[in-house]
Amino acid sequence: MGQDAVANELVNYGANVNQPNEKGFTPLHFAAVSTNGALCLELLVNNGADVNFQSKEGKSPLHMAAIHGRFTRSQILIQNGSEIDCADKYGNTPLHVAARYGHELLISTLMTNGADTARRGIHDMFPLHLAVLFGFSDCCRKLLSSGQLYSIVSSLSNEHVLSAGFDINTPDNLGRTCLHA
Repeated sequence: MGQDAVANELVNYGANVNQPNEKGFTPLHFAAVSTNGALCLELLVNNGADVNFQSKEGKSPLHMAAIHGRFTRSQILIQNGSEIDCADKYGNTPLHVAARYGHELLISTLMTNGADTARRGIHDMFPLHLAVLFGFSDCCRKLLSSGQLYSIVSSLSNEHVLSAGFDINTPDNLGRTCLHA
């Protein structure tokens, strides 16, 4: 019997689909990150799992799917009402974590569904800051395509920075400019 069949039996016997563990993660959080959890995620959602339930650190199931690059699960969560710009305790949205972990396809999906590219998260950073900081150039290009004008520190080539309307001498909250990178 596979994971999906076991989950189905447990739900049929009345298992609480919103029961959090000690860190505040529900079964939906785990289904959002599992390598083969798409069917289980749909089962949980179809049986009343809260798609916006936040862990003790404020992570929603969409945050977890974005961290782990789970595109299909992210789509299912969004289609079922997952809040696109839900912030964790650090201020990071699913777009921030998708940028941090280099998941360009998720960035596209989140942006298509209205994610705020200008929202600041941890250390007052935009999602673009995180993509730059961790060296995900494809993610940077995708975020720059939003049309949002930024004034951030970047280690990308000056032509990308300047063509996107950047002031390359603008410091971050620690006073670092592009030359500090």
